[in-house]
Amino acid sequence: MASKKRSPAAISAESGPQRKSGIGQGLARSGAQAGTDSGVSDGGHLGDEFRDPYSIFAEVYDEFMEHVPYAAWAHYLDRRYRALTRRTPRSVVDLACGTGQLLAHFPPGLQRSGMDGSRAMLERARRRLPDARLYHGRLERSLKFADGSQPHLVSTHDSLNYLLDPEDLSRHFAEVRRVLAPDGIYSLDLVSLENILKNFDNQTLRHKVRGRGLVWKNEYDPKTRLMRSDLEFYDKGARKSDPPAHTERHLQRYYSIEEVRGLARRAGLEVVLIEGDYEPREHRPSDNFWNLHLRIETSGGRRAI
Repeated sequence: MASKKRSPAAISAESGPQRKSGIGQGLARSGAQAGTDSGVSDGGHLGDEFRDPYSIFAEVYDEFMEHVPYAAWAHYLDRRYRALTRRTPRSVVDLACGTGQLLAHFPPGLQRSGMDGSRAMLERARRRLPDARLYHGRLERSLKFADGSQPHLVSTHDSLNYLLDPEDLSRHFAEVRRVLAPDGIYSLDLVSLENILKNFDNQTLRHKVRGRGLVWKNEYDPKTRLMRSDLEFYDKGARKSDPPAHTERHLQRYYSIEEVRGLARRAGLEVVLIEGDYEPREHRPSDNFWNLHLRIETSGGRRAI
């Protein structure tokens, strides 16, 4: 979700004050199929007018996310792995890699692997990273890696918030536990509630990308803890009275840190460090993202790495 400014000419909010922290970092990744078949209802049938998430968005995704500081994020994640393991990384796996922007900014020499739930996004990632190992897959299903094989897994851009059912998140953590190396680290982020309420809830944002109109309507339901975002795409030259050419619906669920900690522990993982907004400091309620770093929990309790 939000963390960096975009040009005021690119954004206009129809309800609530104009966002000061930017847009675009909530509908960022597609490792989970945006909740469309998770078994959790969004309160109504999606209908034929809604396309699969990212089928159209992938075409303009990189331009839409140009404000995201991928290089700084990759630097933070790499340094955190080195600090927690006291080792030089040999590989990294992005479990919701999107178009490969984050993977592209990790240090040279690493074996880069990625997985994503959108074939359209993966197509762009393959063009960006021809030497990377890229797979089509879903966060809530089996990960395509051998047991104990991966020293560093990452999941960013609140991708785990797309898992609408806590049981799906629990199954995801069990798969991470299976493929994570004995001294490995899983680095993930979560969207904060303040970010949702301040930057998205009840806001409609309008953008222009490659001359095409994009209207982004957001609504958060505190009872279900679901945020619904409808993206309406308009062809070039469309009038205000014209219907959208395509519409995508994205659903996310808010998870508290303690909820995630409990689900991870159930799968045999422990949270060893929590920071905020990809900065080496304690997390705050006002952060846009909370950064959690997990490792395999041992029967003897927490161990020093």
